[in-house]
Amino acid sequence: MLGIRLTALDRWVALGKVPVGRRPGSSRREVASATLFTLATEVSRVREERSARNPVGIALRRLEAEGRPLRELQPSQSAGGLRRDAEQTTPLNRLRQANDLSHALSVLALRGIEAKARTGAGGGGGGPGYHP
Repeated sequence: MLGIRLTALDRWVALGKVPVGRRPGSSRREVASATLFTLATEVSRVREERSARNPVGIALRRLEAEGRPLRELQPSQSAGGLRRDAEQTTPLNRLRQANDLSHALSVLALRGIEAKARTGAGGGGGGPGYHP
């Protein structure tokens, strides 16, 4: 999804640039899907704009500069905490996040369709009349 090795992602996590959380009752740390989608969307944009070295680093810096740092919402966060988080963002930031998620889902869907078309699995995957 990010186009990097797991060890590279682990380094970004260790630096505190990519937040991780734990599911209740689990000791495993994991990156939340919303965090991953936001980062993957920005990495995709960086790669589309230019062939850059370190697209993840560029994407993380860009997100932070635009006031969209990655952060993990904890399941145990109180309603007041969630409200404060919402108040600290602007409607524009919330629209950007929704746009990022939409773009990420579209990219993932397209890559899935392309992968199925390459392998011949799933009968084309694009529905009636789909021809890659």
